[in-house]
Amino acid sequence: MTPRVLFDTNVLVSASIAGGPPSRVLEAAIDRRIELVLADPVLGELERVLTVKLGFEPERVRELRTLLIDVASERVEAPDEAPEAITGDPDDDLILACAVHAKVQVVVSSDRRHLLPVGEHRGVRIASPQALLAELAGEGSQRDDPALSKEAEKLLRSAYEAFNARDIESAIATLHQEVDWPNGMEGGRVHGHQEVRDYWQRQFTSIDSRVDPKRIEPCPDGRIVVTVRQVVRDHAGKLLSDEAIEHHYLIADGLIKRMDIYKALRQG
Repeated sequence: MTPRVLFDTNVLVSASIAGGPPSRVLEAAIDRRIELVLADPVLGELERVLTVKLGFEPERVRELRTLLIDVASERVEAPDEAPEAITGDPDDDLILACAVHAKVQVVVSSDRRHLLPVGEHRGVRIASPQALLAELAGEGSQRDDPALSKEAEKLLRSAYEAFNARDIESAIATLHQEVDWPNGMEGGRVHGHQEVRDYWQRQFTSIDSRVDPKRIEPCPDGRIVVTVRQVVRDHAGKLLSDEAIEHHYLIADGLIKRMDIYKALRQG
């Protein structure tokens, strides 16, 4: 059964600015491994924090708003009645009231002062992003084929070898037909074999990049994290960047279905 979940504002803010567990639970909603219920008070507060406190450009805020609305299975307004005083913070009490009204199973929050200490309220559990990811990983471990990790590692190494050799068609062969891929050069994302093929052709024309996998590890939410050394030069040989990057993969049907890029938490 897919968990029905409501995100606290702090989780969505963190997911908007960095990798880590908040970003991964949002990815779980995008991938439909959890059912996201979006509370209007959370959406309004998110827009305020991103715009006023963090200085996000309006277009970036609109894109995130659109993404959340598209991903959510349901939007809920604040209940008409005043929320119960439970957490010691009226804003958090309102979030709990929305969750109870929407009959969600879990509120995901990083608020260790007000929400997480509550634990459970009227049938709604309050869990950290890390706790929810652990639950999702535990469910997945019952289904996973023990041989999958070796096959996945072989698949990923083949993809990197083909990419570095500029063998686009061999690299494309490692991708799912419905692949969702980050456009790290121009921004946004590309979807499906042809869009990825076109993107890589533009990339190879513009820059000379090499990506070498240094560490391949399972991710707590069932993904695979590859820490790579990424070296980018212009076609005259000038070094543009040399850094450690994390590639987070979702594999389905033995092929790469999604990849996300994050700054590496560990270097080397």
